[in-house]
Amino acid sequence: YIEILHALDGVRIDGNISIKLTQLGLDFDRDLCCSLAVEIAGAAAALDRTIEIDMESTAYTDPTIDIFASTFARHGNAGIAVQAYLRRSQRDVEQLQERLPSDAERPAAMAPKLRLVKGAYREPAAAAFQTKVEVDDNFRKLLDRLLTPVGGFVTAIATHDPALIDHARATIRERGLAPERYEFEMLLGIRRDLQQRVYADGHPLRV
Repeated sequence: YIEILHALDGVRIDGNISIKLTQLGLDFDRDLCCSLAVEIAGAAAALDRTIEIDMESTAYTDPTIDIFASTFARHGNAGIAVQAYLRRSQRDVEQLQERLPSDAERPAAMAPKLRLVKGAYREPAAAAFQTKVEVDDNFRKLLDRLLTPVGGFVTAIATHDPALIDHARATIRERGLAPERYEFEMLLGIRRDLQQRVYADGHPLRV
């Protein structure tokens, strides 16, 4: 991870990295995992870059949130992913917002990023919505809470779904959000036409 950060810096790519905590030993030693995440965030901070902490299956949701909070408190440059298909995600977003330092306690430029995704792990019905309609509806509800003109998170809208992108764009326009308050994120090579349309309309886009 640290080598990738230096490689990005060496070729002056405006990029960051996303880390999976299970790759840092979360299953074996939670304290070690946290210390490694903090170490990676520190290396990124030295290069004036950020990291994002990915969200995995529900067995890891609580420790992931805790390690994100510790990492952000230490270096101020960590973000986190939230999965719209989980039933708990609205509560998680509310609690994450409550745990953020107030605007008076941190510069606006240090707002953490929250990457909203649909979610891809197989989860039981008790934990996750099972239909596309339900997941999309919760994605919209979470977006409506996250897309705010000031304070809170910088929202990363991570989807290739044109209907959800249209909803996000309409919300951004209605609320007059500045470009530093959000970004769209899409995978390399997926819906290149949609990426070009979003970027051509003046929205920040990360691939």
